[in-house]
Amino acid sequence: MAEQEILEKANGEREANYVRLARRLRSRMKAGELKEGTLPSFRSLAGEFGVSIGVVQRAMELLRQESLVKIQHGKAARAVPGGRILPEIAKYGVIHPYTQGNDFERYLIALCAEEFDRKCNHAVSIVRSSNGDARRERELAETLVYNGVSGLLLSPENGSVNAEYFSELARRTPIMLIDQPLAGTELPLVMFDYAGAGCEIASKLRQAGRTKTLLLLNETTNSSIEALIAGMNGIVETVPFRAPLFRMAVQEKARNYELLDTIAAKLRDRLEDISIDSIFSPYDVQLDHLVMMELPPEIRARLQCVVIRGDLQEWHSRSYCENGVWEWKAGQSALIGRAFERLLRWRFGHRMPRGIHKIKLREIN
Repeated sequence: MAEQEILEKANGEREANYVRLARRLRSRMKAGELKEGTLPSFRSLAGEFGVSIGVVQRAMELLRQESLVKIQHGKAARAVPGGRILPEIAKYGVIHPYTQGNDFERYLIALCAEEFDRKCNHAVSIVRSSNGDARRERELAETLVYNGVSGLLLSPENGSVNAEYFSELARRTPIMLIDQPLAGTELPLVMFDYAGAGCEIASKLRQAGRTKTLLLLNETTNSSIEALIAGMNGIVETVPFRAPLFRMAVQEKARNYELLDTIAAKLRDRLEDISIDSIFSPYDVQLDHLVMMELPPEIRARLQCVVIRGDLQEWHSRSYCENGVWEWKAGQSALIGRAFERLLRWRFGHRMPRGIHKIKLREIN
């Protein structure tokens, strides 16, 4: 296989050119093809692999971070087999709004560690929760930057708060937004295509003869969920049902079912409207608990249930598994991986990536 083909097909995934080039050079060093001493010039490598000199420079910077090469005057490098210099550990901060200590945060910590290590050796993630408090985001960011992180991934609690603060901070430290934008900023963003998913879900419901959908939502929703709702509107009639679902989940963990009972009773009352023929929720576990476990069978029987779920395979009831729930998957590993890749590009290229990268949600058959 030609070198260029290897660059295009590394690991079967799309990656930045400099990451693919670094992977190939690393493999050559491991195989002993590149001995200790001066490597081909950056210009020679650019010609061999069909990439720009800038791509070669970024790849070499990655390898320098991994203690595999020493860079000489920005034009060539020396291989250092055996990693004779102490590795430089690069720290990256991740700030998210999810409840500290819950199952999803634990999953997110493990996911970030895996993705960061896969994209860049000697990179570690420091994951912190704002617990849904936008003011806390600023405190966490200041602490992380003070402690020397090389960049931040930020999933903001609110799309309109802290915009000015993080725009200013990005002049000192690369910041990549995930999940939703900060209004009024030009910070780069990686997010799921929720609007597209809303259209796709509503279209499938319509094709199945479903015309009125209850939306089972948390009491507050971010701009991404609102975009999904907007995508559904106009294709099917939607009936929002907002309730403190996240607080309910916290109570359930403590074996307190007071909120569950209250919300389930209100949901039963709302579903007395027999024209409601389907129910959608971006929260698969909460739908399972409230619909599959709490609603009478005669109500469940008339509803087509639709959910969005993540990579984390949650436990579901037998009723959920046997009732033909339609599922769309929002793959957090793809989201974190692509966001970190863009953050690396910013850090090593010294130029902020532009625009929004959207990841399509995938229907699970």
